[in-house]
Amino acid sequence: MLLLLHEAHCGVEKSKARARQVIFWPNINDDIEKMISTCMVCERYRPQTIKEPLISHTIPHLPYEKIGADICDYVGKSYLVVGCYLTKWVDVVQLRNKSSEEVINKLKPMFATHGIPKIMICDNVPFSSWEMKKFSKEWCFEIITSSHRYPKSNGFSEKLVGITKSLLRKAGPEKLYEALLEYRCTPISGMSVSPSQMLLSRKLRAKLPITQTELQPVVHKHFREGLIKKQARTKLYYDKQAHVRPEFISGEKVMVRVGTQWEPAVIVKKHSTPRSYLVKNKNGRIVRRNKCHIRKTNIQTNKELNPDYHDLGDEWSICGNNTQDNGLYHSNNNPVNLNRNTSHTTSQNGYLHSNNSASSNPVYITRRGRNVNRPSRYDDYLL
Repeated sequence: MLLLLHEAHCGVEKSKARARQVIFWPNINDDIEKMISTCMVCERYRPQTIKEPLISHTIPHLPYEKIGADICDYVGKSYLVVGCYLTKWVDVVQLRNKSSEEVINKLKPMFATHGIPKIMICDNVPFSSWEMKKFSKEWCFEIITSSHRYPKSNGFSEKLVGITKSLLRKAGPEKLYEALLEYRCTPISGMSVSPSQMLLSRKLRAKLPITQTELQPVVHKHFREGLIKKQARTKLYYDKQAHVRPEFISGEKVMVRVGTQWEPAVIVKKHSTPRSYLVKNKNGRIVRRNKCHIRKTNIQTNKELNPDYHDLGDEWSICGNNTQDNGLYHSNNNPVNLNRNTSHTTSQNGYLHSNNSASSNPVYITRRGRNVNRPSRYDDYLL
């Protein structure tokens, strides 16, 4: 009956509403919830997880102490975009290719101009290569990469890429640096100082007329507090619809989002970066994923995930073509036998009764192992 009730793979509430119209037995709602939570089809096509409270990047105390880097592709050309987390200063330089050697050659002049940063936040390719790790070790700075398929963790660099594309689209590649100069001279949103004033302590001379007095260096000391207040205001509005999700433990069976679907995986261990985990997918590969791409599941399997094990359909699903009890769903108090060959009769009061010679007083075992004997007055409602 549960299989027939869930034949259309509706959700929990829809299945309960359908059951109220035609059938009833004690604890039917619990049985429906348990069955749907172990349905591989429903697990695979579940929506994305809810968002968690925002974890903001720490604003550094010194200019160019912490930078973000990313590669911008526009009309067949690639550009290296580097920005300062404190001053919002942006450097853009065109790349001949996306190799690690080319990126390193473009980073060296920037570091020679502004100094070597302590931390560089970036995506994985090509910044996770062996050459980049060697370069960071020789130049004494740390590279922190974002989780695969989670560009939000490097949102500052992604925003700079969007700004660069906007400048390229509107001003054109031939006037990119003129537009970039004006951007550096323009006060950032919600502040009264520009990136050049925060990084260089002076305004830059551009095409717009400006007096000599305005070009004199002026040190601005308290703009970091303004950035912190702006960041706190952003977090306040973001967290209004966010919820904290429980952490995962090593060896826990989970579902990992791959494209638009969910696939089974196993937690290997927690990564050093926030909300990142190393998971072993069904192909045996160990990959890094953000917590938003991982969720808990009630589906269990006796087979270990390894490179030689690809088909999980029959082992992980209760809603397949096999109508026998496959061991994924057990409930001693469940009045429904999953075998469709079981014969049933309907009494005059509309309740189903089983022709099987089952025990008249079955025992229900709770999650904590406690035996619960059902009162005999409920025997008339058993199948």
